[in-house]
Amino acid sequence: MKRRHAFTLVELLVVIAIIGVLVAMLLPAVQQAREAARRMQCQSNLKQIGTAMHNYHDAYARFPISQSWGQLGPQYEISACWARSLLPYVDQEQITSNYNDRVSHLHPDNRPLVGKSLGVFKCPSSTAPGVVDITVDHSSLPFVDTTDGETIPLGINEYACSSNVYDGTTSEHGLMPYNSYSTKIAEVTDGLSKTIHVVEITGGGGIAHDRARNVLSVTGTPHWGIWAGFNRLSLRGFSRDGVTQFGGNCVVNCNSGGSNPYSFHPGGAQILFGDGAVQFVDEQIDVGTMERLVKRADGERVEGL
Repeated sequence: MKRRHAFTLVELLVVIAIIGVLVAMLLPAVQQAREAARRMQCQSNLKQIGTAMHNYHDAYARFPISQSWGQLGPQYEISACWARSLLPYVDQEQITSNYNDRVSHLHPDNRPLVGKSLGVFKCPSSTAPGVVDITVDHSSLPFVDTTDGETIPLGINEYACSSNVYDGTTSEHGLMPYNSYSTKIAEVTDGLSKTIHVVEITGGGGIAHDRARNVLSVTGTPHWGIWAGFNRLSLRGFSRDGVTQFGGNCVVNCNSGGSNPYSFHPGGAQILFGDGAVQFVDEQIDVGTMERLVKRADGERVEGL
């Protein structure tokens, strides 16, 4: 009779240990491959936004208004924002056709739409949800069509138009200036390929960052960091921990409260330039270099990054 051979307990433990070592060796490579795929999707989002910007310019001979809002009595209402203007050009015709532009983004007519997460405005590397629940606080900023204390689900926007450089006292214009002005290509005299158009500012919905602990906390209002409202770059030098504003040496991936480029890609953030090209910018980039890339007409062109 043939004897049946089987693994001893020691042999089985050795095999399990070898498998564990192999998994531990492969895991970083798998994680890197996943991040590479997410980064490519984020790049694709920015390229789609860049194409939409130029299609909008072809139609209206200018880029969209970055943001515009006004006061109606004691309350406020958003009248325009760049992401909402691009909806017809990023395959969102259904939202466009059903959106009521005659009322606010928080009106009951529009709430079923503004509560949707739109993939083109969401970086897959970000740990933030696609929709955030924002609680209305009229003591902070009263909005029309809202009740103080109610919670509204809003789809976030993790990409921000480049509006300005701000040093605490003066502001110099970027490609899409703050508020009701829309730029023509001819006004970008530093050249589209050397002027930032859109950047990653991940989190959305007024979410505050703590990069050291990878913490996100919702602290926003119903108009900021969402695709139906505002999201813009207002570049300023911070310390990396965000404590020092103006004069700091960090402009990318610092805890700046949403005014500077911020991403969950290791080592930097992706940036869309005016000509439609997307580049990954190192988080150690010089503050002065970044400022020149934001300004659209300062005459100081940057050769390479």
